[in-house]
Amino acid sequence: MGNLVAAVAMTHNPRIFWNGPSADDESRRAVAAIFGELRRVIGEARPDRLIVVANDHFDNFFLDNMPQFCVGLGTRAAGPFWYESEVMHLPAYSADVDAGLGDHLLDLGTRRGIDFSQTSEYGLDHAFCVPLSVVRPEQDLPIVPVFTNVFAYPLATERRFFEVGQTIRELIRERPRDERIAVVTSFNLSVDVGGPRMGKRDDELDRLALDLIAKGDVEQILGTLPVARLIESGNSTAEFLNYDLMLGVVEDRPPDVVEYRLVPAWGGVPGVAWKVS
Repeated sequence: MGNLVAAVAMTHNPRIFWNGPSADDESRRAVAAIFGELRRVIGEARPDRLIVVANDHFDNFFLDNMPQFCVGLGTRAAGPFWYESEVMHLPAYSADVDAGLGDHLLDLGTRRGIDFSQTSEYGLDHAFCVPLSVVRPEQDLPIVPVFTNVFAYPLATERRFFEVGQTIRELIRERPRDERIAVVTSFNLSVDVGGPRMGKRDDELDRLALDLIAKGDVEQILGTLPVARLIESGNSTAEFLNYDLMLGVVEDRPPDVVEYRLVPAWGGVPGVAWKVS
């Protein structure tokens, strides 16, 4: 049996980088402290590989070919895309891919009724590069990227995301006992990008989600924040589904770290972690 040693769910908000100077000093220090705490959780857990889950932003896939869940294989994963680097000034990230672990996830998915897609030609966009640069800036651990769909309708249900997380948990149980694996995902609370709610937040949803996250009540989160409710709050709020996936990984364990900072120049910055080991 392998070891799940830590789990982190955090923002992938690119505005932290491309709009960084617009934030006040106190907010920058607060976010730096949140990021430092998440980095310590991963560092102290001493993982030897990372499974990283995030949604694609139409960089690798588009509406004509959008898998619900896709495992990245190949030998090396790197990002961000050119526009994220040149325009958004996001940090670059490159890591070896543990293709054997990825193949095992594909096989287990088939046995559990999760039909993962697979790709060996892809890049990492900000949904991967931002959290990875925060929790493992050394770029020294092999990763398995798992892409999710939260934009191309119809979306998988919140329960299906949870089941994919359970599959990742089972994967770790099936691994050799000396493997130390951490799982990282990125998610949003309410946010609308380029739509009629741009710049506005659903404070009611955000407060409810943060309260339920702190309590760690899986059934309440899945039952109270279904896909339809998320979509009502903005066109990118469905990125919260990645958090539902993480709940399947950690099961009924409440988080050890729950941090949130609303920065006017950036938006919401959530950070959640489980110290499993």
